[in-house]
Amino acid sequence: NYTEQACVTLKSIDDNISSAFERHYHIIHSKFEKENFEFFDRNLKYLKIKYKLYEIEIDKLKDFYISEHITLATYYRILIAELLHHISKIYYFDTDIIVVRNID
Repeated sequence: NYTEQACVTLKSIDDNISSAFERHYHIIHSKFEKENFEFFDRNLKYLKIKYKLYEIEIDKLKDFYISEHITLATYYRILIAELLHHISKIYYFDTDIIVVRNID
């Protein structure tokens, strides 16, 4: 569960990007437990961060190689182009990232 880390990552990004940019965050996940979603939603609403969730159908990744170091979440990046084809510029951040400088 990376719900808390995702909130911290999103806040750090939001704090380090110019207000001239329209910010809308797209969150890719395989399953949000109700309790985790409520925590996530409550915190992002409080921070006034707009987001959209995309739940990955695990069946799409069932034949992908998985190991101790490579999880299903590793392959989410492959699906970004399909999920977000309508967006011309995308920055990808894992939930273990904290942005400390301007990323404009």
